[in-house]
Amino acid sequence: MGFDEGSQVVPIGFDPRFRLPVRVEEWRVGAGPYKAGSTVIFAIHSPSLLFGAVEPGWYKKRSWVGKRYLFTLSSEVTDKGTAVTGLRVDPWPAAVKPSH
Repeated sequence: MGFDEGSQVVPIGFDPRFRLPVRVEEWRVGAGPYKAGSTVIFAIHSPSLLFGAVEPGWYKKRSWVGKRYLFTLSSEVTDKGTAVTGLRVDPWPAAVKPSH
């Protein structure tokens, strides 16, 4: 996906242990903190919790490899700027129709 060890990692939630590289295709609402076409590495606690509902058995079949998903970020404004506080995943395109 075009990232290296020097890439910025955005922690999500408590005790993040896994890196999840996400290529940003577009923002659906307003301007986002990451540019379209960029790759953002989110540090997540549990791939099972994130992908389990959308891809049952994901850890056995690796059915998530090469697929597109709709990621929804939640954030809050802090004294240091905007902090990403949550990440949710839905199937693509079943969740939404592409905007372009």
